[in-house]
Amino acid sequence: MAKQSMTALQVKAEPRTNQQDRGTDRKPWSVRLKVALHEQFGTRELQVRTLDLSPGGMAFQIDKFVHAGTRVSVTLPGAKPIALQGVVRSCVHQSGRMHRVGIQFNER
Repeated sequence: MAKQSMTALQVKAEPRTNQQDRGTDRKPWSVRLKVALHEQFGTRELQVRTLDLSPGGMAFQIDKFVHAGTRVSVTLPGAKPIALQGVVRSCVHQSGRMHRVGIQFNER
């Protein structure tokens, strides 16, 4: 029984990364935009290259590691720009200094 409880805790603690768990379809989307990372010791505004977008979140590439749980602000460009808040759910090293950061929007 203890083993089963530990497995349940591990599943809850691990970030959900596959499309089925996210419940939304991500579409490739490559633009440069500013992202504000609201970290423990202040806010950093950085230019990033987006990788994909969905109603529930997005991914971007950045040359720094970003901790899961970091709050994020982003404004999506367009005729009517959309300001969104979210939280970092994953940060995966790709190569060199580059990382893929996945964020989940607070609202859909």
